[in-house]
Amino acid sequence: MLQRDFIMRQIQQGIQAIIDAIHHRRADDPDLACESIEAMLGSVSEMDPAVLLALSPESIGTILDLGGAMSDSTAEVVVRGLVLESDILRTEKNDPALAQLRFEQARGIALTFHLEFDEICDVVDEAGARQILEDARAEAEGVRYEAGQGAGA
Repeated sequence: MLQRDFIMRQIQQGIQAIIDAIHHRRADDPDLACESIEAMLGSVSEMDPAVLLALSPESIGTILDLGGAMSDSTAEVVVRGLVLESDILRTEKNDPALAQLRFEQARGIALTFHLEFDEICDVVDEAGARQILEDARAEAEGVRYEAGQGAGA
């Protein structure tokens, strides 16, 4: 129960940071959007985000996995955050080299945590972020919805 609560707290923090980044992006503040995502990485990993983001794409996932504080679900949120940051760096900040690094770091984390990167590498919007949180809550509670069934089915 404590572990599930810890993981849900990490996921909630991660999703809130993604939503904050989306809002900052809409407000034409790409620097603050990127800072939100990087701060989230530090918070959910319990590591210094500057140190983590200086790592190679091949190393960052390994370090996060060795830290032991990150679940697969939390790793997915981090991957989605880094993909969003990559998009902001490429489109708003005109920094294609750093954008590519963030994208490759996201891929490295996905590979380490055995996530299907191609399925989660799209830039998420606010509604998509909220859906990820709801899915995580349902999974944490052991509720599984069959395709096409709603909550009242």
